[in-house]
Amino acid sequence: MVKELVNLIKWEARTTSNRIWEEFGIAHKELLRKIHNFRVEISTIDFEAMFRKSTFENSYKRTFDNYSINRDWYMFIVMNIQNKKAHNKKLQFIKAFNQMEKILLQQQNSEWITTRELWKQIRLQATDTIKDFIEYAKKQGASSWVKFYYANLTKAEYKALKLLQHNKPKTRDTLDKMELFHLTVAENMLKGVIVEEMNKWTHYKEIYLLCKIALDNFAGTLYLKTPNLLINEQETKTSKWESRQCNSAT
Repeated sequence: MVKELVNLIKWEARTTSNRIWEEFGIAHKELLRKIHNFRVEISTIDFEAMFRKSTFENSYKRTFDNYSINRDWYMFIVMNIQNKKAHNKKLQFIKAFNQMEKILLQQQNSEWITTRELWKQIRLQATDTIKDFIEYAKKQGASSWVKFYYANLTKAEYKALKLLQHNKPKTRDTLDKMELFHLTVAENMLKGVIVEEMNKWTHYKEIYLLCKIALDNFAGTLYLKTPNLLINEQETKTSKWESRQCNSAT
């Protein structure tokens, strides 16, 4: 019964205008007329989010207009429907929406847990790689402050991905699925940069700079920074690095 009244469409619980018509026994053309009036009365963006036009075919193979409707506008449409069976039907739809949204929440929680476990594995791998990088830097003559590279790279990740709160990284449990996914990609990317450059015996300071540039590039693909700002930051960092190289050479 739930799946007939309410279905999951693109990760959202929705019903249709023809299901409302069938269940409440009102004329579908009257329902469509109300929906068409909404297009005039509300913004196009809101309308297209609430109503998605489609068609349905009846038992006589005739095709009619139909609309996919989310929970909010279902409530708006039926609130003034008054007939003998209206109240029971309203409750049936509400229960159907509640159950479908519960199923959706369970699916999303399951995916979030899976993503979090994947991030933990990649995080451990990245942590081991940064430890190796710190030992690598010490062999190249780095001072004792190189031990802060781990904390600095972690903060650089969160800063690039806009995950800082009061200038501190947000706790993992407060990140949503997409933020956790972005962080997982960033961790894996940093690990790759460090391993590749250590294999080439690149100077540890340059590796550190390349990691930060890679993070900024990744953030740029997510539209977290404007391209011009990203280019200016990279040019500034590259200029500082070249300046340090020249000073050390002299």
